[in-house]
Amino acid sequence: MQFAEVEVDTETGRVRVLKIVAVHDCGRIVNRLTAEGQVISGVVWGLSFALLEQRVLDRQTGRMLNPNMADYKLACMMEIPEIDVVLLDMPERGVIGLGEPPIIPTAAAIANAVANALGVRITELPLTPPSGYAQHASACCDQLPVFSGNACVEDDDAFFPLRFFNARDDFALLVGARVTG
Repeated sequence: MQFAEVEVDTETGRVRVLKIVAVHDCGRIVNRLTAEGQVISGVVWGLSFALLEQRVLDRQTGRMLNPNMADYKLACMMEIPEIDVVLLDMPERGVIGLGEPPIIPTAAAIANAVANALGVRITELPLTPPSGYAQHASACCDQLPVFSGNACVEDDDAFFPLRFFNARDDFALLVGARVTG
């Protein structure tokens, strides 16, 4: 289960992930440091998938137009948010693999947080302006949720509450998100 806190720029459509909380059942934890490192690297991989990775193909030939690390974008230190790892140690379940499970919910958690921020669900990854996301970001500012008298206003200090969704979208915590633009 993962949770994402995001910042959305309504002018550019840029999404910045501020924090990810990753809760994972790994049965009996054999090496806590290694397990936490595995979860962190999986979250970074999932973040790349959500915000940056895009395979560009030539429609005529089917050849990949960005087949190298210079053109195929991955997360670097600038994109990596605060990552909190919570490992559920359940020795009675035995050792459970922790390879790819941390990768799977990250993109969904980020997309759910963005959908909650904008009030519109974007169904394409990566969540970048070319995916149609920027139009939703600028069009939805007046439809953002209001809580405790805080409203979305058109300045750099606009603040509104954002529900902090997990990947399955069935549990939420209330946190703050900043809208810029």
